[in-house]
Amino acid sequence: MKKSVMFPFFLLLGFGLSPAFAEHEEMLLGIRVDNAGIEFQVASGGCTDKENFRIEQKESLPAELKLIRTLEDLCEMNVPYGTFLRYTYKELGLNQHDRFHVANRLGSVYIK
Repeated sequence: MKKSVMFPFFLLLGFGLSPAFAEHEEMLLGIRVDNAGIEFQVASGGCTDKENFRIEQKESLPAELKLIRTLEDLCEMNVPYGTFLRYTYKELGLNQHDRFHVANRLGSVYIK
């Protein structure tokens, strides 16, 4: 008599092995540059802050900056214009008059 073994197929799908959130390049709602640094406008559910991001800097001329979201904002507050994240030139490893390029895409948010 043959015995059959039930194999949990969800293991084949990687259940529990892959995170629901993956780091990704943030789509920017806006950007502002002044003498003190750079301010990125990003989508938010109300709990987004600088600790949710990291900056990738490609060594090139001009320097290439990319804002990467590392933590998901799980809050559900209505923040139609997102939030602003300010980085000083010192935080970015730049001097005030250094040339740079921001590689993130610019987009918009649908407001309900």
